[in-house]
Amino acid sequence: MGEGARANRRRGEVEAVIDGERRVLCLTLGSLAELETAFGAGDLQGLAERFAAGRIRSADMVRILGAGLRGAGNLYSDEEVAAMSVENGIAGCRRVAGSDLRAIAGGSFAGPLRAAAGGRYASPFPWETVMHTGLCLLRLSPDVFWRLTPVEFSAMTGGLRPRPPEMAREGLEGLMRRFPDGKASA
Repeated sequence: MGEGARANRRRGEVEAVIDGERRVLCLTLGSLAELETAFGAGDLQGLAERFAAGRIRSADMVRILGAGLRGAGNLYSDEEVAAMSVENGIAGCRRVAGSDLRAIAGGSFAGPLRAAAGGRYASPFPWETVMHTGLCLLRLSPDVFWRLTPVEFSAMTGGLRPRPPEMAREGLEGLMRRFPDGKASA
């Protein structure tokens, strides 16, 4: 994706001007796994909190930017990313890296991450469940699986469907009166 590239925010992509060219960054399942490994973290929320607290070094930002670029299909090493110039310097790097991390911790990926974890926010991310669902049940090729964003994976597994409203206590009590236990129906 080169000059003139536009981010698909529904997918979780982020735009940045890097080396004078508009580029798209995207944290896919593959790039999220890469970041967990690089930071020795079993918890993506912890990584985002570390960033929000200002405990991220420039080498960390390079890793995050590199993972986002690779997730969007660019084949840059972290060494190449470190040599690149991001619009607005270090503040621009922090903005782009922060946008990527907000997408996984509290932005557009938060709901799909919870849905993939069975309705709760998983810490650590439920890789075994997600991989089993994607590779075994959905029969996705590994290449396709690792390029999915959490939003796309959630959509494939029904996580973006509207949920029916939960029954209120009054509704349950009405059903209990209508169909009491121990009485045979005609």
